[in-house]
Amino acid sequence: MSEYEGNVSLVANKEGVLEIKPRVDGRWNSGNVTELLREMAKLPKDLRISNWSFWLDVADMPDLDKKPIKVVQFLAYTKTVDKIELVLVKRPFPQPKLKLTKGEGKGGKRATSSRVIL
Repeated sequence: MSEYEGNVSLVANKEGVLEIKPRVDGRWNSGNVTELLREMAKLPKDLRISNWSFWLDVADMPDLDKKPIKVVQFLAYTKTVDKIELVLVKRPFPQPKLKLTKGEGKGGKRATSSRVIL
């Protein structure tokens, strides 16, 4: 895993679920993730985002289901974490993801609360 060096866009797939996709002409990159989150906050709250487009790395929290979650839930997670990065993940295939980390993440020593109340 490393910082994603390209640009990305929010793209709705044929099911209407948002995905973060690499795009040469994309508006967002590692330097303006905050603007991406602000743009997402303007979207309808019940719109869904693909679980493949983000990585919630929080100690003592079980992995999320692989189904999409609502944008409002995703934004609630962003408010509880310590760090948000645009990274390149190589599993199962190379793809950009928003990595949300709290504490030292799942591999770290510190256990942190990850309770999100919507």
